Amino acid sequence: MKVSIELDIEPHEVDLATELINALRQLTDHVRVRSKGGEVAPLQTPAAAQHAPPRPAGPQANGPPGFYEEPAKAPAPAIPAGFNPAPQRPHVVGPPPPAAPRPPAPPPAPPPPAPAPPQQLDRGQIMEGIKQMLRMLEDPDKLPDVTSSMEQLLKSGVMGSPDDALLTLLEAFSNMVFDPEHVQEGKSVVPYMSLLPRLPDEPYPFKTKMRDALIPKVLKHLTAKRAVAVDRTEFFAHAEAFASLVQLDFVSIPGAVQTIITLLKKPENRCAAVTMLGKTVEMCYLQLGQRCAPADLAKLQAALTAVSEPLFDYDKQYICEFMGWAQPGAAPAPAQ
Repeated sequence: MKVSIELDIEPHEVDLATELINALRQLTDHVRVRSKGGEVAPLQTPAAAQHAPPRPAGPQANGPPGFYEEPAKAPAPAIPAGFNPAPQRPHVVGPPPPAAPRPPAPPPAPPPPAPAPPQQLDRGQIMEGIKQMLRMLEDPDKLPDVTSSMEQLLKSGVMGSPDDALLTLLEAFSNMVFDPEHVQEGKSVVPYMSLLPRLPDEPYPFKTKMRDALIPKVLKHLTAKRAVAVDRTEFFAHAEAFASLVQLDFVSIPGAVQTIITLLKKPENRCAAVTMLGKTVEMCYLQLGQRCAPADLAKLQAALTAVSEPLFDYDKQYICEFMGWAQPGAAPAPAQ
């Protein structure tokens, strides 16, 4: 493709036009300049014109008038026959040399030795230790210390598995709480029972399992068939333990009331039932008034009123005074 550009250049614009043509020549070699007289010549800067070869005047043999042809370039030197220069090997950047191998990792340290299993003590010694801790509970200020020591003992593993520890604790606790000598000495079971809600329940549920084991144990003893005039020391500690379980909310108030009503109606359980009711009223008076439905309290009062044996008259009077009930056989209060 040929593009012709016609420019009218004033004398003072020669330098600017020269720069323009030179810029075009940097883009292509096929730039020719034709003057107004028809003459074509490459455009040169003033500095380059000083060193250019002289231009012959007049028409040239190889072109039309006014056409100037640049002299032919000298031919390249001939390569002699048999000359075979060694090919130049391109400079190729090869992969980096392999890194030095890493030293082998040291072998892992051996695991620490497993801790030695706790030495199990003689079961008799453990039970005696538990009883000593329970005796300390007779001083209420020792309850926090006994609680901490008991928890450490139960979790130490010296009693074997948690199930084994539970059985040992239950046996030692029962022997201590229901010891007939304590009844003869007039000792209450309440201080010992205060430990139950403070037993650990995680990771092994000692508290829950002790509750679940004690409730049927106590009821089994209280529901045994006995004569109406039986010696109450035979079950007094169990009756107080029952009332304590109610006080600790291990036995519900409605459930306790229904159990006592059932036992009051049976002569073979009546003595134990009257004793249970007396201790429950004594220790759980507020709970009875707040958590027992009035209809259930009325049934309980009716069952107590139906007890006709004279040997229970004192018990009936004691219970009615606590509960604010009219005593059986008492004259009605005068009208105000």
